[in-house]
Amino acid sequence: MKLNLKTTIAIVVIAIFFGCEIPYRDDARLLIKGQVLDENSEPISGANVAVYAREGVSFFTGTLTTLLNETETLADGSFSTIMLLALDENFVIEVSVDNNYSRYQYRTDTVAFVPEDFLIDLGTVPVERLASLNYNITQENASSLDFEYTFSYVTTQCTEVYSEGVLNTEASSCYETTTRSSALTADNPNDTGSFSTLLGAEVLFTYRINDQPELTETLVIDQTDYEFNFAY
Repeated sequence: MKLNLKTTIAIVVIAIFFGCEIPYRDDARLLIKGQVLDENSEPISGANVAVYAREGVSFFTGTLTTLLNETETLADGSFSTIMLLALDENFVIEVSVDNNYSRYQYRTDTVAFVPEDFLIDLGTVPVERLASLNYNITQENASSLDFEYTFSYVTTQCTEVYSEGVLNTEASSCYETTTRSSALTADNPNDTGSFSTLLGAEVLFTYRINDQPELTETLVIDQTDYEFNFAY
């Protein structure tokens, strides 16, 4: 039987919206608990703890994300929530505060592995305050024709991936170091920009003028809006 275009589209839509329901183990309850502290080991109350299943991909909307459960941290930063055990290859627990703090994600596969004692204990969740580094690089010496620079800094995302209850370090990415580089010339001698990093982190600014040796400055990000001006 040959299907026309409208029938084909209808079948696809039905498959997308009704064929991706998340299975549960009705006889199992999952306990999720932990404590959210900032970089000074101070508790964060009111932080949002959301549990998701990212069970498929939709042609129209991209990744299909289903909110399974949600709670908030108490005054001491602790949280606990009990829910039916959802079986999904992309089981995600996300901890967030607001735009001034980093986000944390715990990812695992509850289809291939059921947590021991039906418990996921996140322990101390690493959430830290963020800062913006705003930089302005200008040329003052006309003989400085070429300028190369690199910022080396810590990212603001922490995602931990667990395989059968063990941290998979290769798949995880938690506050890793990244770089931002550029080369300025006589035709393009100035540059401005900004990026986010962790408050209190060190940023390395490495630069070279013409063919001179590289030099490095260490910037301690002690303000939420850190201004860095550099003239060469």
